[in-house]
Amino acid sequence: MPRITRALAVVGLVAAMGATVARTARPPNPFARAHWLLDYRFGFMKRALQGEVLVLLSRLGVLHLRRETIFAVTYVVFTLLCGAILTIAVRTLARDGWSRATFCILAAFLSSAYVVTIAHLMGYLDHVIALLAMAAAWSAVRRRYWLAGVAIGAAMLVHETVLVTGMPVLLMAIALRPGAPRGRALASALAPMVLPFTAGVAIFLSEQNPARRMALRGHLIQRLSVFKWVSDDMNFHVPEWLTTSFVQHFHEEAHAFSSRVTSPGFMFYIVPLMVLLWLLSSALSGWRRDWTAASAAAIACPLLLHLLAFDTAREWTLPLIAGLMCVWMASETGSGHAAWGRVASGVAGLLAIAVVLFNVFWMRYPLLDYLIDRFDNGTRALIYGPFFLAAALFLWRGGHDTQARVR
Repeated sequence: MPRITRALAVVGLVAAMGATVARTARPPNPFARAHWLLDYRFGFMKRALQGEVLVLLSRLGVLHLRRETIFAVTYVVFTLLCGAILTIAVRTLARDGWSRATFCILAAFLSSAYVVTIAHLMGYLDHVIALLAMAAAWSAVRRRYWLAGVAIGAAMLVHETVLVTGMPVLLMAIALRPGAPRGRALASALAPMVLPFTAGVAIFLSEQNPARRMALRGHLIQRLSVFKWVSDDMNFHVPEWLTTSFVQHFHEEAHAFSSRVTSPGFMFYIVPLMVLLWLLSSALSGWRRDWTAASAAAIACPLLLHLLAFDTAREWTLPLIAGLMCVWMASETGSGHAAWGRVASGVAGLLAIAVVLFNVFWMRYPLLDYLIDRFDNGTRALIYGPFFLAAALFLWRGGHDTQARVR
């Protein structure tokens, strides 16, 4: 394929993500700032590894722990996450022969509610665990299982939601890829998973002493109250939420699970793209039954978070990043070519185009802090203009669909 055509595809994907980020990007809110100040000075606790790293760097004189530092670190993490997502998208597209259908599905992801949300929730620990989960999956594909275990174990200490957002894809990359180890070799490959398991057990056990949790809550309130830029009473709310056990969260939130996972609005925004990512992952795997079934479960697994937390809009977007990782792993562990016929590929591409247009012109995804999407449709048409132009030229000039042999 001509270099100019490939360049158009890359420019189109970058432009799609840039325009989507521009819709909701903002500095870290007080909730996010507070989480970067957590560490282990009061004993072991969940979601404190990132703060411990910053404290260590401050003691070494590398940085000063202040508002501007937190902002800079979160911007760097967000930039790395965006770079990782774009790298995955471009690499997957290139391995699939610059297929039109794959381009359209990836463009649908880059204009999706997930990208809208990560830009809006700047500084959230979801960014960190997504990067660590990607690093773990990449290490597993390269058979560096202990490195994968360390990365996913660190992610568990940053935010335990990686158990349902990243761990299933990592296990697929280890056990379900073509030529995966079997028997003792598989046991050896899975042995490093003792690291995230141990981290998870330690977090659970640390919550079992009510007196310790109440003492920790007081210490955290005292510490966060020192930083005046942890505002909106987050110096009180964050310690309260952190010292509420998983069991308590379950008792308080599980009753609303069915209404949250069947919410028509969120299903309308998210489910079509979930299905497209699952279909692309399955096609890239050659429609292997084990991968097809496992990827469906991995993509749906983040919805279990509705049992424990009430931030419904954020949780509904997490299946999309799980879906992208399934697509990426299917591409990296297989031939890289999506095994669907010309008609199926064309239908998938048309559906993805419909999702892109919906994401750009119709979607008004719920945001926090009483904020709304900052652009009307006229402005959206302008900021997505470079994407539409590059995409149209790519689809017209030479994007093609390849067929891989169905196994």
